[in-house]
Amino acid sequence: MRTTIRFAAAVCMAVGVLSGISSSGANAADFPAGSKMAELAKLGKIKVGTQTQYPLIGMKTLSGYEGFDVEVAKLIAKKLGISESNIEFVPVTTPTREPFLQQNKVDMVIAAYTITPSRWKVIDFAGPYLPSPSGIMVQTGNPLKVKAFPDMEGKRLCAPSGSSQEAYLSKNFPKVRETAVLFDSSAKCAQAVINGQADASTTDIPILAALAKQNDGKLEVIDFQYDLATWGIGLPKTDDKSFCQWINKALSESYSDGSWADAYKKTIGTVVPGAVPAPPKSSNCSENG
Repeated sequence: MRTTIRFAAAVCMAVGVLSGISSSGANAADFPAGSKMAELAKLGKIKVGTQTQYPLIGMKTLSGYEGFDVEVAKLIAKKLGISESNIEFVPVTTPTREPFLQQNKVDMVIAAYTITPSRWKVIDFAGPYLPSPSGIMVQTGNPLKVKAFPDMEGKRLCAPSGSSQEAYLSKNFPKVRETAVLFDSSAKCAQAVINGQADASTTDIPILAALAKQNDGKLEVIDFQYDLATWGIGLPKTDDKSFCQWINKALSESYSDGSWADAYKKTIGTVVPGAVPAPPKSSNCSENG
């Protein structure tokens, strides 16, 4: 009986030790005590907010989540010693990303999240991890002959509500913004163009290219881009920037070892023309950096 008890105790101790270890070999002891990294590594789980309707970026399928943002989440989780099966992907939309971080519903948001000064005021950003210009998508054949924003005056340009594109229109093309159509996702804007609710849609070019591919033959991205921006990893606002700085280090390592480029090439790199973009320089985790 005593032998059985000792054996059971040994098993429990072994399980306790191994629970924080993954194929990367990382565990809570590898991080500063009390840090967010140590907390997540000890827990062995992480909650990541991501889009669900963006093919090749953040897409929910019958088998789970897939896309470039999902691959970036996996790279970060692995550095924490967290297995892919212990990443809890939480669906977010463009308008819900900041509230989910402010309410601590997620540990981070990786969701085609453009870094902007207004967002910096309410959340923190790690990264950036991808340069991303915006563009315009129309029905195949471009029946309205759209070449740039002046061609959209008096027409219905669809943009995600709360997006950087909506803000850009308001500031630079108020006449276009007056007749704009807003939805909570770029996927809904794509469908609006297909079914005639909108004349064109605008968002980041990687998203447009992926949506055009998904709706093959119905949509095309015109040869026009504007407002070169970058995608970042959203984090809850805090004075302690150590988690943000650690993520930047993890991203830098993924640039150096080729895992970031591999993730890009097998996802959005299949639809965005040109070579793999140069990784953007990381910020110093402050609004001015």
